[in-house]
Amino acid sequence: MKTVFKHAISMGIQLLLLPLLACGTPSQSDTQHTLVLDSIHLERAYRAAEEAEAPSMRIAVSLLYPTAYPDTNVLRKIREVITRDFYVLADGLYEDAYALAEAYMDYHGRDYIKTMHTLWTEFPTATNNWQDERHMSLDWNDGHLLSYTTKTERYTGGAHGYGATTHTVIDLQTGKRLHEIDVFRPDAMAFVKRLLLNAIMEQEGVDNASDLNEKGYFDPDRIKPNDNFLINDQGVVYSFSEYEIASYANGRTRVLLPFDSIRPLLRSDAPLSHLFSK
Repeated sequence: MKTVFKHAISMGIQLLLLPLLACGTPSQSDTQHTLVLDSIHLERAYRAAEEAEAPSMRIAVSLLYPTAYPDTNVLRKIREVITRDFYVLADGLYEDAYALAEAYMDYHGRDYIKTMHTLWTEFPTATNNWQDERHMSLDWNDGHLLSYTTKTERYTGGAHGYGATTHTVIDLQTGKRLHEIDVFRPDAMAFVKRLLLNAIMEQEGVDNASDLNEKGYFDPDRIKPNDNFLINDQGVVYSFSEYEIASYANGRTRVLLPFDSIRPLLRSDAPLSHLFSK
């Protein structure tokens, strides 16, 4: 246990305990019930052995963590969602952002040392440096809604690394994570799919869906709602990862569906429908 900590090299810790409030101004905002979030950024390197030439893993994290909200039961539920999002192996809730970030970094740092220590000792040329970055950013925090994005970038060897961008939207009245079925009418999903396809065609400057193949996209039928969306002051934004609908060279695809275009498709009881006048 002590050996693991001995090989951990601090690269800098920055605590930004700032209240992150509203992003944008909806037409019917209730800022009295805005969630207060703290922000933290940490970086650290974990070396596989004590020798200076031993490979290491650099871990950098940026985390948002709720600190205050009028309804303490809802606050706990929000913390549970954020904790599971950021660190899927989390054992319960953590005291604050620092504790959660430390738990994430410590687990992955230990795992790297366990994997690489013996390998480097016996086959030093077969090992390499790894990198793990996980960053959360705020998209929206107002009108009883919280929306944030988690970006992950990892490199463990090979031609290139891999990453993912996931979005989370939380109903601040209940603490529940929202999915498409909570936002759009069940009979409207085919229209949402068509809006996504049309938006990508416009972004790529093509008139026919079949022409997207020349732009690096796969079968146009693969372009459909994937439950990975955020909410901001412009509308609902969907994200598609590399290889999900297009080649790796295309990178991630973001598609904005403005509120004007989706308003008729929203459920009447959707948590975001009250934000914008009909």
